[in-house]
Amino acid sequence: MPKTFTLADYQVDLTYFNRFCQGDIAITATATENVDRIALDPRGLTVRSVSVDGKLASRFWPSGDELVVVPHRIIHKGQRFHVRVGCEGPVTRSAAALHRILRRWPHLRQRAL
Repeated sequence: MPKTFTLADYQVDLTYFNRFCQGDIAITATATENVDRIALDPRGLTVRSVSVDGKLASRFWPSGDELVVVPHRIIHKGQRFHVRVGCEGPVTRSAAALHRILRRWPHLRQRAL
């Protein structure tokens, strides 16, 4: 599947307590073609909320191991956009393994569904 945007930045802000984590993951990217759906890989975290450019996503749902997000409007080629995901989940791996998982998480791509 061709890459449809370039990832510019991401921030992971999770709080850990009693083998459980909760927080937000924020992503900034630039569309390399029009984007109407975004697929994320939350790697075992439960998604509570999703916003694109500060507005709640029109819809989001799990699809296999991925989370499919429909932004409130099409993101046009060349446009920079921001995605924020509120998430939580149990910490079942060592801290080093969890860190590796979270570093892989922000790989986004448009999904033709």
